[in-house]
Amino acid sequence: MTIKIIARKHDYSFHRSWEYNTVLSENDQEIIGVNNHTLVTNSDSSTFVTEERGLFYFSKEKWFNIIHIDQEKNPYFYCNLSSPFKKVGDILTYIDYDIDIKVDANYNYKMLDLDEYEENRQYFNYPNELDKRLKESMNYLISMIKNKESIFSEARLNAYYKKYEKINRRKFD
Repeated sequence: MTIKIIARKHDYSFHRSWEYNTVLSENDQEIIGVNNHTLVTNSDSSTFVTEERGLFYFSKEKWFNIIHIDQEKNPYFYCNLSSPFKKVGDILTYIDYDIDIKVDANYNYKMLDLDEYEENRQYFNYPNELDKRLKESMNYLISMIKNKESIFSEARLNAYYKKYEKINRRKFD
């Protein structure tokens, strides 16, 4: 099954979309899948096609999502503080809350876009409860990174990529 992923901002305005995403695992808690050379559309209507495959993790309860970018020389994780996802039919949506964490292959991480978060927090008037929830989620996510939990586990990550490769081979058999 393929889905379209749409990121929105706090006021539900369009932020970005990823057109073709293969779902590998879906249950009542999470969706995990891969996109590879998929069309991305930005809020300014510019587009590009991703160059590497990316494994994504979305939760229905946690306030973040995780993407593993499978670059040959420098694979990394890109984590977004976001709302839990909603899925209707073949469209998954979430709200992007600006703060990102980039994690290198050695699990060193760097916080990104904290200034953008502060600007949007003021602009959109994020409630204090939302600010608190996002900061708690950020700390939880950092703990997951440090402990190599969920898709930060190399074994789990590799298992999902193998599943994706198996699905792709079936398409061409």
